[in-house]
Amino acid sequence: MSFRLGIPFVCLFFVLSLFDGAKYPLMLVLAVLIHELGHILAARLVRAPLASFSCGLHGFSMAFDFTSLSFGKECFVLLAGSGLGLTAAALALGQRDSFAYFSAVSAALSLLNLLPIRGLDGGAALSCVLDHFLLPDRSYKIAKMISWCAALFFWLSAVWIQLRIHPNLSLLAASFYFLWRSASD
Repeated sequence: MSFRLGIPFVCLFFVLSLFDGAKYPLMLVLAVLIHELGHILAARLVRAPLASFSCGLHGFSMAFDFTSLSFGKECFVLLAGSGLGLTAAALALGQRDSFAYFSAVSAALSLLNLLPIRGLDGGAALSCVLDHFLLPDRSYKIAKMISWCAALFFWLSAVWIQLRIHPNLSLLAASFYFLWRSASD
C-alpha cells in the first residue's frame, strides 16, 4: 500500500475550495495532513515496515510493506486515516466557527475515503478483505464491480447536489475522477 500526497493535488483542491466559497481553505490541507498522520501512526503501531519514501516536486510518497502482517492489521492501517480524521472532527465539533468548519471538512474527507472505490482507503480495505477470503482473480473482479458501482453512485450524488442543493466544483471533479478511474481499470 502506498500513500501519496502530491503538491499539485493539494493545490488543485485549495484553488477549487476558493472558488467553492470555502471560508478556510487551509482547513482542508490540515484535514488531509491529519488523515495521513492516522495512516502513519497506525503503521508504526503494527510495525509495518516502510518500503519506500520519496520527496520531490510532486510532494511526498510513502509505501508500507504489508506482506508480513495479517489482513486485520493491514485493514487497521488502511482505515486509520479516516478514524483519526473522524476523531479530530468530533473533537472540533461545537467549537468556534473555524473549528466547526474544520470539523465538517475533516468528517467529509474521512467519510469520502471510506467509500469502497479504488484509490480510496475504503476500496483498498475492501480489496484486502476480499483477497483474504477469495482467490485473487475473483477478488479483483468483485472489488472492481463494487468500486465502479460506488463511483457511479458518488458521481450521481454529486450531480444531484450540483442541481438541487449547492454547486461544488471540487465534489463534482472528485466524483468524475473516481468514476473515470473505476471505468478505466
